[in-house]
Amino acid sequence: MRYLITGGAGFIGSHLADLLLKDAENHVILLDNLSTGRYPNIAHLENHPRVRLLIGSIMDEKLVDDLIR
Repeated sequence: MRYLITGGAGFIGSHLADLLLKDAENHVILLDNLSTGRYPNIAHLENHPRVRLLIGSIMDEKLVDDLIR
């Protein structure tokens, strides 16, 4: 399964990513503009093979279009 977590660098988003990655079949995209989220919350996932980190806003239409394709 593939998941998109908005606010991925926040407390809840980062813990949700850790939980989802316990299943070896899950892939996670973390999206955060870092306005309130903190990069250190997700730094340990930076080189994870099933994680894609994106710094940006869900309001960016081009970014969202690229994600759903």
